Amino acid sequence: IQYLEEAGEWGNVNCFVSAGKVCEQAGETRRATGLYQKAIDHGMTDGYYYQALVCGQDKMALELLNKGDKAGSRLAQEGLGICYENGIGVKTDLKKAEKFIFMEYFYR
Repeated sequence: IQYLEEAGEWGNVNCFVSAGKVCEQAGETRRATGLYQKAIDHGMTDGYYYQALVCGQDKMALELLNKGDKAGSRLAQEGLGICYENGIGVKTDLKKAEKFIFMEYFYR
């Protein structure tokens, strides 16, 4: 994890996410969240999506996904679509779900 974090500091921002995933698998969600925040701080907007996955609270996850959407994260857009499709933290709204999922796939 230390080497991945160092690589992230040197500019390979994806390494923060990789280190975060390792921490998640080890049950260290707080450390993972911090590494995802470092990814965000270094310009990787998909960090919001990964933070949303580990936060454990629907309302907070929705806030993170919205921040990621506003920052341009396609993963966050897909996550919002899934939330609206399944009523996770919001009322089910298939039109909004379609919009977010379509946006994500359209911009791939």
